[in-house]
Amino acid sequence: MDKFMKEAVEEALKGVRENHGGPFGAVIVKNGEIISKA
Repeated sequence: MDKFMKEAVEEALKGVRENHGGPFGAVIVKNGEIISKA
């Protein structure tokens, strides 16, 4: 799993731990750099 996918999984787990709904996570990458995550 690459570093960006790992970051998205971490966001999903964070949402589950904080009761923000289902296990959803996303990162937006531009030129190899994360510019946004949710």
